[in-house]
Order: sequence, then C-alpha cells, then structure tokens
Amino acid sequence: MRRIIAFALIWVLVLVVAFSDAEGNRFTDAESGVSFEVPAGWEEVPNVDNNESIKIQYTPSGSVGQTTVALAVLDLYSAMSMSQYGVTRKEIDFSFLDDDLVTAMLGPLEAKSNTVKQYGDYRYKVITTTMERTKAGLKFSFNCEMVVTLVNGYVILFQYMEMNHSEEYHAVFEDILASVQIK
Repeated sequence: MRRIIAFALIWVLVLVVAFSDAEGNRFTDAESGVSFEVPAGWEEVPNVDNNESIKIQYTPSGSVGQTTVALAVLDLYSAMSMSQYGVTRKEIDFSFLDDDLVTAMLGPLEAKSNTVKQYGDYRYKVITTTMERTKAGLKFSFNCEMVVTLVNGYVILFQYMEMNHSEEYHAVFEDILASVQIK
C-alpha cells in the first residue's frame, strides 16, 4: 500500500511540475489585478530609483540592463477622489486617457510618435521617445516606448527601454502586452 501511495505522490509531483512549466511564469499585481506572462529567460531587476508606482521590472538574461520592461500602476480613481463625483471605479476607463492626462502623469515628452494600438483585450496609447540617463558620470540614451491604458480606475503603464534596437526583444515586449489580463 505504501508503494502505491509513494508512486501516486511521485506522479502527482511530476504532473504539477509539468503543468507549472506549461503555464509559464505570470506576474500579478494584487492591488490593480493586472497580470502578464513573464518571458522565459527574463530576470527581475531591482527598482533602484525606489519609484513606488513601479511594481516590477524585467530584463533579458545577458542584456546587462540594455533592455528593460517595467510595469507601473497608479490608482487614479483614489488619487482624484472620483467617488465624490458619483463616478464608479469601473467607469474610469480608456476613454478618460487623453494627451493632457498622459502629460500630467509623465511630464512633457518629445514624442517621436503617439498612437493607439490594441494588444490582446486592451487598447493602449503608445508613446515612443528617447530618454537620457546619467550613471557614474556617463550619459546614456535609450529608445523608450511607453504603453498606457486605463482600466477600473488604474493607470497601467508598461515601459520598454533599450539602448540598442532589437526586433527580438521588442517582439517579446509585444507578447507581454498581448498576455495582459486585468481582473
């Protein structure tokens, strides 16, 4: 009887591991309910700027920070005290996301392009620009794509930054966007 139980437990363990690998790795932000698929081979990067709105950042293994994807979330519904105006959280959606709101959140940007795209179930404003950072006295330029949506009163911003253009990594970024689910 013990052998049967041990054998059954081993098979359950094998099935759990196989199922976990099939499902992949998914990040979920408990506050906003946003989740997305984390690509295989991408690693979490520490939030060195201690920006409270950044929930998580990832970089491909071996990219040495030359490519990063970050998720930032802002509870616009609470920040703007929308409930006092008789507006429900669910009513604060993509239709509220105009250029003035984006500028108020991100500051003025010299956008190379500003478009609307559909990824998976959600529409996003997509702003491409160039950003500069200084580290250890050295100035770096990054291509930056900020992809913003507004769902259930939460501003959800994905930021893709790269020093050197990579079609492969950008395609992975688009796969991340297509995998987004918001509960």
